[in-house]
Amino acid sequence: MRSLISSLFVFVVCFCLPSSLHAQLAPGQQSLRLAAASDLVYAFKDLADSYTKQTGIKIDITFGASGLLARQIEKGAPFDLYAAASRSYIDDLSQKQVITASSVHSYAVGHIGIYSASPSFAITSLSELALPQIKEIAIANPAVAPYGRAAKEALIGAHLWDKLADRLVFGENIQQTMQFAQSGNADAAIVSLSLGLHAAGKFVPLADSTHAPLVQAMGVVAASQHQDAALKFEAYVLSKQGQAILKKHGFSSAEFSSITTSSGAKP
Repeated sequence: MRSLISSLFVFVVCFCLPSSLHAQLAPGQQSLRLAAASDLVYAFKDLADSYTKQTGIKIDITFGASGLLARQIEKGAPFDLYAAASRSYIDDLSQKQVITASSVHSYAVGHIGIYSASPSFAITSLSELALPQIKEIAIANPAVAPYGRAAKEALIGAHLWDKLADRLVFGENIQQTMQFAQSGNADAAIVSLSLGLHAAGKFVPLADSTHAPLVQAMGVVAASQHQDAALKFEAYVLSKQGQAILKKHGFSSAEFSSITTSSGAKP
C-alpha cells in the first residue's frame, strides 16, 4: 500500500532568494500560516525550522484534528496552507474551491501502532487490548481524525470494536490521544508512528493491511494572499530534503507530481 515516491521531484531553486519570498508577504507579515494535522507535530516543526534557516520565512503552525481544521478553513480561518492527515479533506475543500485545485498534492503516507506508557501494560498485539487488566484504550475521534478512523478499522478487522466499546476513550486529535496514554488516563492507545517514535514507553506498529491507506495531502488555501509563497513551502515539503525529514519522523513517501507557481514557473 505504500506508494513509491515519484521520480519527478520538485526542484526548489528559490531557496537562495529569500527576498523574493518576503516580497510576496503582506507588509509586516514575516510568516506563512499553516494548518496541520496533529500527527505532524514533530515532522512539520522540523520542516519549518529547516525551511526558515534556508529562507528566513517563518512558518506559524496550528495543529489539530484534520476534520476540525477543514471546517475552520471552510468558514474562513486565515490560513495560507493546509496539510491534512487524509487526502479526502483536501479533495473535498478543493471541490468546494476553498483549496486551490492545482496546489493539491499527496506528501506522505502515515502508519499506526499500539502505544503503552507503563511497562506493566506493554501491549504487543491488538488481541491483547482485550485483556481484563486493560481498562481504558484511547483512540482519536474517528469522526474528525483520520488516525482515529484507521484505529477503528483495525479494531473492526480484529473483531474487537464492539467488544471494547465500553473501554474506548476518544481524543479530539491524535496528539491528545497519545497524551491520554502518557498521563495514565488510558492504559494503551492506538496512535501514529510519527508520535510513537518520540515517546518513552512501548510502541508496536500495526500492519498497514489493518486499515485503509493513510495518504496525507496538502494544498494552498484559495483565499490566501500569498499563493506563490505557500507553493514554495509546499515544494520544499515535496523535495528530497523535505521527504527525508518526513521519513525520519515515521512517514513513507507518497507519489506526487511537480507543482508550479501561479505564474507557471517552477517554485
